[in-house]
Amino acid sequence: MERFIDIFKGRGVFAMHPIEPEDFVLEYRGELFTQAESQSRQYSEIESTFLFDFEWQNCRLCLDASKEDGSLGGLVNDNHKNTNCVMKKNGS
Repeated sequence: MERFIDIFKGRGVFAMHPIEPEDFVLEYRGELFTQAESQSRQYSEIESTFLFDFEWQNCRLCLDASKEDGSLGGLVNDNHKNTNCVMKKNGS
């Protein structure tokens, strides 16, 4: 379920039932490009929080989920101190 948290955090996603370890929660989707392309683009501080850098088949890539597309993956908690979800590459 999507819910407004506060003016600082904005919206967030909240589970309606318990989620077990290893359960699929949501897809994090957006535009995919190389790390070099990512560094050449201009992002606001808020937009940059939706960038996900990863390595796939020995290539550094970036997923830009900063544009609204109706999906909820960008709203999942990614707090680095108290993480409650972990990103997995498709097929891993």
